[in-house]
Amino acid sequence: MPHPHRKNLLTSVQLAHFVATGAFRMDAVVPDEMNREALDVLKAGIPGVPYGTPLSEAFESSEFVQKLVQLPEIAGAIHSLVGPEPTVDHHAVHIREAHEGEAQNLHGDAIIDVRPDAFDVQLMYYPQEVTLEMGGTLSVPGSHLRRTNESDTGRYQNLLGQTRLTCPPGTIVLLHHGIWHGGRKNDSDIDRYMFKIRFNPTVRQVRLWNTDDLYDEQVAAELGQYFPWYENATGPAGDLQPGQALAGPHRRRHVRPGLLGHPGVEPPAAGRRAAQPQPARREEGDGMTTVQQTLHQQVQRQQVLVLYLASSALDSRVVGWSTYDGTGATSPTTGDSDEPPYANGLDALKDGWRLFQAAQLLPPQPGHEYDVSFLKHEFFFEKLV
Repeated sequence: MPHPHRKNLLTSVQLAHFVATGAFRMDAVVPDEMNREALDVLKAGIPGVPYGTPLSEAFESSEFVQKLVQLPEIAGAIHSLVGPEPTVDHHAVHIREAHEGEAQNLHGDAIIDVRPDAFDVQLMYYPQEVTLEMGGTLSVPGSHLRRTNESDTGRYQNLLGQTRLTCPPGTIVLLHHGIWHGGRKNDSDIDRYMFKIRFNPTVRQVRLWNTDDLYDEQVAAELGQYFPWYENATGPAGDLQPGQALAGPHRRRHVRPGLLGHPGVEPPAAGRRAAQPQPARREEGDGMTTVQQTLHQQVQRQQVLVLYLASSALDSRVVGWSTYDGTGATSPTTGDSDEPPYANGLDALKDGWRLFQAAQLLPPQPGHEYDVSFLKHEFFFEKLV
């Protein structure tokens, strides 16, 4: 591919934003005529490309994709992140069908990749306007700096500060391959299309962008971002430079660091033992036979609330949450809310949720004191209804 003009390369401030968040977004960068053409192209499918094919040779049978990646702003962004002539890892057309019943679990793509000095970039192209109801891609800023493996993060339904994509047609989003993301449920009447290409670099990813503004104060401001889903033990590390790879040891230094119903069984009062279960019996006037009471007890269902807190203290702030409804009355899913159900774990107790499990505090192995991975402070609550 031809070398992009310097004016189309990402700036240092833009690159710093990618370093901190794991994503860079270009709204409406693809012309309208291409967006209109895209839907028919994507419906027909994009021919397969063998793994490791240089980008300049990868899409010879798809004129549309060639035009897409050669648009000046897109070509400049690709070069800035993975350099000249990256290879294609894979590509795919993703469709979220209208009124699709399920969301995709939060995940990272192929974090089994353990390269210490490089990272891949995924291009996501949205040819349509994406509204909130259409289930735009969910992503978690800063999560690419956590070392996890693929779908291990599937239990996290919502994290404070997450991004639920809405965008105009022709938008391109470039993602670090390790960012936590997932396709949300499409509640609209329109099928939503997205085309993805994953690029592998073939050169060292060092100062490939336009460095004219390398010492701009906004670079440090971007690198110093703090995202609300971070626990208290993580914080800004503004000395990380954009030229440093987003892998290896630098991944260990963060760039910043009444819901479903009422309880069916009340907890015992303080200082009093919980009542032991007694055989069901009919009381005069209660209107229920022994068999009916037994059946009533048997059909109780569990509702589960999982809160991820900023520290091991139960009264610390909520940074993430998941809910599961055993009654089937509701269907909580990934990326369905931006606001937590409670400010902290103690508020959940006050609202009748019963704590039944808290994460253990496990010391790190020597040499791994600054590693970041899963959310450590996980608390499970339940209600029986």
